[in-house]
Parts: sequence; structure tokens; C-alpha cells
Amino acid sequence: MRIFLFIYFLIGLLLNCSAQSLAIQKKIKNQFLDSADFNLAFKTSADFHFSEAGNTSDEGNAAQAFVPSVLHASRDLFSSIAAFHYNTRRYRLKGLAPDFFQAFINDIPMNQLTDGMATWSNWGGLNEIMSNTQSVIGLTENDFSFGALGSATYINLKASQLRPQTTLSFFLSNRAYKYRFAFTKVMPINKRGWALAFSISNRMGNNVVVPGSYMLAPAYFFSVDKKIPHQLFSFVVLGVMNYSSRSAATTKEAIALAGSNVYNPNWGYQGGVMRNANMQYQHFPMALFSHEYQPADDLRFSSSIAFSTGEKRITGLDWYQAADPRPDYYRYLPSFQTDSLLRLQVLQLYQENPSLLQINWDRLYQVNRNSVTLIKNVDGIAGNQLLGLRSKYIVEDRVLQQNKFNASHRINFQITPKATLLAYMQFQLQQDHAYKQIIDLLGGEFYVDWNQFADDQLTNKDALQNDLGRPNRILTVGDSFGYNYIMRLQKFTAGTHVNAKLPRVDFFAGIELSEQTNQRIGLVRNGVFPMNSLGKSDKDRFSWLAIKAGLTYKYNGRNYFYFNTSIISKPPNINDYYISPRTRSTKSELVRNENILSAEAGYILNAPLVKCRINLYAAKFTNGMSRTSFYHDGYRNLVNYGLENISQSHLGTEMSAEFQISPSLRATTGIALAKYTYANRPTFSVAIDNEDFETEKGVLYIKGFPLAFLQSVAKNL
Repeated sequence: MRIFLFIYFLIGLLLNCSAQSLAIQKKIKNQFLDSADFNLAFKTSADFHFSEAGNTSDEGNAAQAFVPSVLHASRDLFSSIAAFHYNTRRYRLKGLAPDFFQAFINDIPMNQLTDGMATWSNWGGLNEIMSNTQSVIGLTENDFSFGALGSATYINLKASQLRPQTTLSFFLSNRAYKYRFAFTKVMPINKRGWALAFSISNRMGNNVVVPGSYMLAPAYFFSVDKKIPHQLFSFVVLGVMNYSSRSAATTKEAIALAGSNVYNPNWGYQGGVMRNANMQYQHFPMALFSHEYQPADDLRFSSSIAFSTGEKRITGLDWYQAADPRPDYYRYLPSFQTDSLLRLQVLQLYQENPSLLQINWDRLYQVNRNSVTLIKNVDGIAGNQLLGLRSKYIVEDRVLQQNKFNASHRINFQITPKATLLAYMQFQLQQDHAYKQIIDLLGGEFYVDWNQFADDQLTNKDALQNDLGRPNRILTVGDSFGYNYIMRLQKFTAGTHVNAKLPRVDFFAGIELSEQTNQRIGLVRNGVFPMNSLGKSDKDRFSWLAIKAGLTYKYNGRNYFYFNTSIISKPPNINDYYISPRTRSTKSELVRNENILSAEAGYILNAPLVKCRINLYAAKFTNGMSRTSFYHDGYRNLVNYGLENISQSHLGTEMSAEFQISPSLRATTGIALAKYTYANRPTFSVAIDNEDFETEKGVLYIKGFPLAFLQSVAKNL
């Protein structure tokens, strides 16, 4: 890693030192081009011309004709169809997880270090200025970074490079929101070298399609550029304050009882007003500063830094020593009743009282106002007692506070008229603080910081305490409780990329080295895990390598054949190898990088009336890890179900075509055929959230079982 970094900085130093000599050569060349001697030489030179097939004429020079390369600036047709039409069926491009898709804003990577996902909602609603993008699908070459196995989207928000416009828009929608309005102003560079752009928008609406739904999402954007000779300075601020309801998974039985496909169990009436228990608020404002320096036409330095801070809150119900308040809880439904007569009675009860399928807020208040409880040894002090209304039901916020710092540096160098070099570095620092906070006591006077899932542990008297530092801690509105920890992550990436464009063949090769450090910092000592819940865990260091190369044969300016391949190593996400970061720093026994070998080949047709792309791909994944947390009725506890040593095989093809029927009418079609299977027998383990050992462990016999089989056809006029 250090040797690679030394080489990278050496390249940058040499390019910087040669900038002045390049500028001098440019001046000499310009003087020669303007001279009469050059004009005379140009007129007497051989006349190069191309035949329709793209070959040089036999009567002309014997040099081979140069066929232009495929352009990647426009959006890939199949990806567009998949994003706007197949996503309603939860279609995954090439069967890949979201962390195989990258997004960049002004060269700054937007993917989270925790799960690898790009949070597009952080800039949602700014449609008018987010259209200045370049998408690179699969393993194709690009001028910005290594790219991604799925796709990489590069968004340019520099004011001087946005489309000049003055736009006032208003939309009506029947989906997540009802109204959207936006005002956008982009002023191009003036004589003094200044450019300015700003945009504001808001999405709002309630009960648009789903009863009990709500959305209010104002967004803002501001960008200013200053251009001086050979340099461009840019500053950008953007953010979205999104307050909206969240969807919930429910059963067909509950939907049938409600008689509606848009049944939503998350709300109920309180005082005659709808109240939703499952809401979300997020606001992650971001500031970016960028600098471009171009000392010569064939050399450019681009640097960016970004800082983001904010929080995400997910509201939900919590309860202790009380019945489950969810109206669609499966034990309440008719199908759970074993007695046929009782099943019919429960069915009739739901049919006669549809309100039973919604949250009964009044009942929750009534239970809390009758819950007189004596709490002994408050805060661990013997004899310290409290008598009052202990809330059995509360409304909580699961809070994630996040701070991020990113830096990026990129060098683009035109080595020869037919070859380019890209070198880049990226640094990412991210800190996530996760905890729970009380929002509403629902008529009670206090809550106690107890672990409801450890209530039945008879051998460990401290298991009930979420915080051993303050046993039996009394909580009121605004207090944090339950889990409380910090994840600190740091990543450094450096890479280089060479692209050669020959008359009939395009070739590229790239390499990327990365290193990431993860660490958990517990802020409370958990009663079940007193030895490994408080304080800093050992740092986890991962180093990995990614290599890719590709070849494109340009038959002529309309027909292209390509083959790309890559070898990628990727570390597991922290939630995949930490067994339960909410409660402890325990990790899986075997933690290693996932290895991915992939290849793709295809054909592209770019004709005036028809555009077509056929892509065949194959990928082999080994040493994968996965972990899922859920409530297990059998254990009556939260469990963490983990898989290790996962191997997967992905085979498939993507076909898309666009037909220009008339100047105003266009037809598109897309077809995807794929088969994704497990390629081995992974090991599994089950760890209960409140037990310091693995409850189950073994081998999962799923070799050859499908991950998914996707077959989709779409035709849009």
C-alpha cells in the first residue's frame, strides 16, 4: 500500500513539474500552426478519406481509419428501464446488492462505509439540477474512478457546468406525495468569472394512496463558482429535510380482513385525528468545496473536500410487560386460532369492528394511566424508591447521528493523442452514533431503562439492566436508553487507470487499492455483556485489491463488440460480522474479504433509428458473509442469524432496444434472463441478543438453490 502511494505521489509530482514545459510546447505548436509554412504543408499533404465500411481507400494513404468510441455520457437504456419499471417488482440489476452500485458528487463518494449503500434520499427532490450526471454501467472504463460492478453514477453540481435555466415547476402526483413545487435558477459564468446556481423544492401530501401516510420534504441547493485562468473554484451546499411515514410489511390475511391492498397497520385514531406510529425524519446537509487546475490541454488536476452532518430518526412503539400493540400481530388473527369455532368468532369480530385493524391509541393511554408501579433502588442506590405511573407503552425514536468527512484528488493526463492516464486518491472518515430516545410516554409519568428480552434470565440478576452504570434508571421524555454506541470508520483508496483508443480497438486496464479501519465504541455497560459492551473494541483493518480490464472492437461507427473482466476483493460490512453491535463488540470467528470474479461480453448497435445493446455476464462470489436480526417466537427473543463462507453464481443476459418510430414517437423494450444460485454449502449460526454464546451452528445444505430467477419483459410507448 505504501509503495503504491509513493508511486502515485511521484506521478503527481512529475506531472506538476512538467506542466510549465507542456505550456511552452503548446505555445510553440500554436505558433507553428498559425504559420504560412504549416498551411502550405497541410495543403500538400496526403488526403485521407474513409469508405462507408470504415476502411481507408486503396487509392489514399495506407493508414487505417479511426472509428469513434462508444459514448457513455448518456443513460444506459436497460438501466433506465430497470430503474423506472422493474423496480416496482424489486428487480436487482444483475442480481447485485445495493453496495455494488456507487454514486459520486463532484468526485466525492456518497456510499456509506457501514453498509456500502448510496443514500440517494439525501438529495431527493432536487431533480432540476441532478440531471447533470454520467452513468457508467458495469466494468466499462471512465474518467473518474475505478467504477463499480453494478454501476457508478457521477453527478456534477458545479454551477458553471450546469445547464443555464430559470425554472418554476409544479407537479401533481398520486404516489408517495401529492404536490411538488420547485424553483431553480442557474446563471452561467459572467465576464468576471462568476457562476451561480440555486434551487429550492418541496414535496408534500398525506393519505395520497395509503391511508395514514404523510410526507413533507423541503430541499435546498446552492452553488457558486469562480473561474480564473487555468483554475476553477466551486462551493456547493445541499440538503433535504425529509419527514415522512414508513411502510410496513403485513400478511395477506390482514389485507383480506381490511379489504384493501393499501392496508396500513401503522396508524390509528387519537382524539379523532390520524396518528402514525412509524415515522421517519432525516436531514444530512452537505457542503463541498472543489478546485480544478488545468495547466495544459492534456493535464487536469481535480480536488474536492466535503463535510456532512445530520441525523436520522425512525419512530416506533416500544412496550414492556404489556400485550403487543400492533393490530396485525399474527397471534391476533383468525388463522392463529386452532379451534374452528373460535376462528370464526375472531373473523366475525374483525368484520364487525374494522377499527381493530388499526392502532388503538386511546387504549395505550388508558393502560399507562392505570399502571401504578413502585421502583426500588433507583439509579442503583439502595433504599431510593419511586412510586408513580410507569408507562408500559411508549413512542421511541431510533436515532442515528452521523458526521462524515471526505476528500478526493484526481489527475487526468493525456499521455498521447490515443492514450489517457487516470490516477486518484479518496479518503473517507465516518462516525455514526446510534441510540434510542423517548419521544412520548403516552400518559405515563416515567419509563425504566430495562431490557425486556432479558426479563426471564434467572441466573444473571443484572441482565435486566441496559446500563449497569445506572441500574433502574428512571427515564422521561428526551432521555436516551437501550443501546448507545458509536461506529468509527475510516477508508483510504488509491487507484490508476489507463485507456487506449486505437483505430479499431479500444483497451483499458485499471487497478485500485483500498484500506479500511472499523471500530465500535460502546457508551454503556450492558447487563448481559458487561465485559465487551463498554469502551473501544479492537480495530478491524481490511486491505483489498481490485483489477479490471476490457477490450472493445469497433467494427464501424455503429457496431461494437466488447469484453470486460475484473477481479475484486471486498471486505464484509460491519453489520455482517458484528453479531449485535447494539449490545456488544462480539464478532464472527472468521472474518475475511469476499472475492469476486466477473466477466461480461456484448454487442452495441448505434444506428439513427435503432439502438440496441445485448450484454452477457457471469460472476462468481466466494467467502461472503450475511447477518439478519429478527424476533424469534421460539426463543422469545431477538436473534442474529448469520451465514459465513457463502459462494454465489450469477449468470444472465440483458437485452434492450430503442426504436425511433417518428420524430415524436419512440418505443423501448427490455428483456432480462438470469439465474442466481448458491454455489456451496455455507455455515450458519444463531446468536440470541441476550445470550453470550451461539445457540445453533451448522451447515446449510443449499448448494444449487436459487437466490432469485428474474425474467422480465417491458414495452413502453
